[in-house]
Amino acid sequence: MHEMGVALNIVDRVEYHAKNAGAKKVRHVTLRFGNVSGIETDYLDKCWEHACEGTLLEGAEFEYDIVKGVLKCRSCGQEYDALEAILQPEVKCPACSSPDFQVLSGQEMEIVNITVE
Repeated sequence: MHEMGVALNIVDRVEYHAKNAGAKKVRHVTLRFGNVSGIETDYLDKCWEHACEGTLLEGAEFEYDIVKGVLKCRSCGQEYDALEAILQPEVKCPACSSPDFQVLSGQEMEIVNITVE
C-alpha cells in the first residue's frame, strides 16, 4: 500500500507551503489525480488522517478530483480510454490495433488548492 507514502508526501509539501505563507492551520486540501495513476482512493482515505497527525494539517479535510485517463494512438490519431485499454492483455488502439500510443491524461497527481488560517 503505497498510499501512505503518497499521503505523507502530500502532507509534507502542503505543510512546507503553508508554513512559508505564515499559516497557523491547514483546513482543506484539494488534489487532482488520474484514474490510472495507481492511487487507490479507499486506501488514501484511510491513510490521510494518520499522515496529518502532529502537523498543520491535523484535522484537515481533503477532497480529490479524478481525471479520466486518455491514450492517443501514434499510428492513426485515435484517442481512447486508458483504463479500458490497460485492463486488456495488451494495450492496443481499438481502431487500428497499433500498440504505439501516447498518454494524454490519467497519470497526473497534483495539489490544486490549499485552504489555511
